[in-house]
Amino acid sequence: MHGIARLINRGPCPLRRASIQFLQKHYDIQNRSLFMGKVRLSRSFMNQFKNVYNLPPAPIEITPTISQTQFNAETVHAVGYLVKVDSLSKELVFARMVGTSGRGETLQLITRNPQICQQLRDAVINSPISIAGKFRLKKSNVVAEQAQSTKPSSHRREDVSIKSLEIDLLELTCLNSFPHHIRVAKDQVFLPEHRHMQIRYDFGLRERLAFRSDVAKAVREYLHDFQEVETPILFKSTPEGAKEFLVPSRKYGHAYALPQSPQQYKQILMASGIEKYLQFARCFRDEDLRADRQPEFTQIDIELAFAGGNKVMRLAEGLIKYIYHKFSDRVPAINIEKKGSCQQENFPVMTYDHAMSYHGTDKPDTRITGLITQINEATSIDLCTMLTTIADPIIECCKLRLNASPNEIKRFINNFMKSPDAEPFISNPDGAPGFAYYDTSKPLSGLQIFGFEGAATLKKIYEQKTRVHYEDDQIYAMEKEFAEGDLFLIQARPNLS
Repeated sequence: MHGIARLINRGPCPLRRASIQFLQKHYDIQNRSLFMGKVRLSRSFMNQFKNVYNLPPAPIEITPTISQTQFNAETVHAVGYLVKVDSLSKELVFARMVGTSGRGETLQLITRNPQICQQLRDAVINSPISIAGKFRLKKSNVVAEQAQSTKPSSHRREDVSIKSLEIDLLELTCLNSFPHHIRVAKDQVFLPEHRHMQIRYDFGLRERLAFRSDVAKAVREYLHDFQEVETPILFKSTPEGAKEFLVPSRKYGHAYALPQSPQQYKQILMASGIEKYLQFARCFRDEDLRADRQPEFTQIDIELAFAGGNKVMRLAEGLIKYIYHKFSDRVPAINIEKKGSCQQENFPVMTYDHAMSYHGTDKPDTRITGLITQINEATSIDLCTMLTTIADPIIECCKLRLNASPNEIKRFINNFMKSPDAEPFISNPDGAPGFAYYDTSKPLSGLQIFGFEGAATLKKIYEQKTRVHYEDDQIYAMEKEFAEGDLFLIQARPNLS
């Protein structure tokens, strides 16, 4: 029997876009004018068409473990993507499906139903499917359970590992056939215009999206007494440190500006009596893309009324500690030691002068052990003349331990200074940097540029270095002593005192 559908291209089409694509795929309908006539649709076509919207009731989530309630259920429903089909015979097919949660957990399917076997053989890998069936232990696990007399039963409450289970299929529906022309390989990188495909098949990306969401939840947990306020995106131009993105308005000669930060809104809220403000603020800055700069970004924006700098710093410190300790298990690179006691320790605090004097930046990375040290006492007039043309300069040195031989380090520095990356250092108006390599096989242990007295004075300067409060014993000892392969970076700068 055939059904008759009259599809009229007049006004909004009652079919959704997916429906039209389905018709085009199966009937090669490319011209909209064809919808003006009658299209004869077979019963099988209508069944396929209806299956596009046939979602199962309350599907289970494919997770590493399954509860006893789900294991003992007469029928369970699940949705996911078909990733593998093994046809062993006409009436025995194994398959695997991956869940939609993005965790990469797979579930084994088995069927002896001839109709479902054929459905699996006809299905395209990566197609979304809906299944109904009953959980059962895999044969190898049944033997192990019987040997240990620990087979799951209704009176036991332990969860069951999904790796030891399979589903005996009762129903299978292919919700939407995956396009044949798209090929998906392991570790495939899709073009930027197909970013949605990259997210679907790269579980690392999906995990990062989930991680970002979980961090946002943790921030709200910690700042539970703050009032979250959403501020407008379209605002008047308020120039700050970077250029603004301008959005034309309908009124000629007028435009909106996207906020670089919600600074003015925060001030208005404080004046309005909002004591504690919180927002995951979207910020826009029209500037070149760099390692720490991008056109748009999200920041955790906080403002407190009647609070001093110390209170704000303690709040930020507590938030950072809370997030790091909550998620340290999910990010092994964090490697937080003494998880219990570390939360009680305060972050080290340094002044701006200290940061600039010892690290050369107002946002120092304290993992870099070499601190800047003034060595004017160890430098001769000849060495100063070689380094710079500045009158009465300050000569500073940074000692780095690279754990390599002096020859390897020298070769690395020579190659770097010949590369384009060294141009900012070579063209420094204060003078290019100088280098020395501690090598006990050379005269004065490789410190010839300082001269006999200068080398001895340099060693004395480092031996008498004062320990900064955030250095541990090992780093402080390494700073004081000279070892084979130590690299000395020497730079001149104007004396501003």
